[in-house]
Amino acid sequence: MPETYIDVMFSRTTADTTLTTMNVGTTTTQGTYPVKKNGFLEQIQILITPQAATSLAQYGYIVLTCTEWSPINTQTIAFVGFGLQTVPQATLNAPQVYNVHLPVSTAVAISGQDIFLWSPVTPNLVVQGVFTAT
Repeated sequence: MPETYIDVMFSRTTADTTLTTMNVGTTTTQGTYPVKKNGFLEQIQILITPQAATSLAQYGYIVLTCTEWSPINTQTIAFVGFGLQTVPQATLNAPQVYNVHLPVSTAVAISGQDIFLWSPVTPNLVVQGVFTAT
């Protein structure tokens, strides 16, 4: 029976309006995500939350790239943000979930980039993966 695990692949606490490399996991360092076990990426979850009452994030997209994925090694996924936040800030955003079935290998890292559109202000972005190990 395959083992399933969830991991934070990428995160960001700044809003870039050009395609920018995301931080690895929960670190503040940009780079590629090292896959933990051979198997499949089954689901991509995107979480967008505000940092302050003045936060704004209308929408954007992420780009994930891995040479293990064939014939198309790039996945471009749009996400929905949130309007201007106001006090009191009671935002509970559910993750945006995308089901996939993409092979992964510990020998090949996944790269991730993001972009926010329409004048973003202080959003948080987390990209989680649900994996099955073979």
